[in-house]
Amino acid sequence: MISIVRNPALFYETTASDRLLGSVSTVFAAAVSNVLGAVILVTASWTTIVAAGTYVTTTYVLSIFFGIGGILGSWILYSAIFHGISALFGGEGSFRKTLIYTGWGFVPIACSGLVRAGLILLRVRGTTFPDAAQQLGPFVKNLTSGPLFTIVSFLGIIFTIWSVEIWIFAIHEARKVSLRDAAITVALPTGLWITWRLYSILSSLF
Repeated sequence: MISIVRNPALFYETTASDRLLGSVSTVFAAAVSNVLGAVILVTASWTTIVAAGTYVTTTYVLSIFFGIGGILGSWILYSAIFHGISALFGGEGSFRKTLIYTGWGFVPIACSGLVRAGLILLRVRGTTFPDAAQQLGPFVKNLTSGPLFTIVSFLGIIFTIWSVEIWIFAIHEARKVSLRDAAITVALPTGLWITWRLYSILSSLF
């Protein structure tokens, strides 16, 4: 795990294997870390949520599982897009290998989720949540906004760029294409996401 952070090129050349377990574990860790903040908020406001009834409780709980599913889905989607684009450059190798190698690139995304969860934990400590369920949404929105959360959002983009770097070496090794072609393969879909994310953050500021 440390080697992929320090030297992703060397990791994919010497350490990465075609075993699915390590890659799945990495993506699952990223998924859990990215819903950890939501889990903290739900736990802190659990009394209010339960008092609102079964429907509201189920909605909040399901949102956590959907969050996990979203990360797992993005792993499969990115892998499919990377595999498809790299095929235009004469990429070789199975989709399974692309999937496995792409999964390792979620290490920075796991770190991003932990940073956000840590900030939420600091904000929640000592905070009294409203008793009325209808006040919970605006309260949580206010609680998770402000300069620090804006900084964390920008950090999220930086962590994604870090993942992009790892994915370039992943596709280079998994699909046997040049680093230039791997960079183009990865930059096309991730560039769109980063642009949209940056626009969303800036739009909320102005």
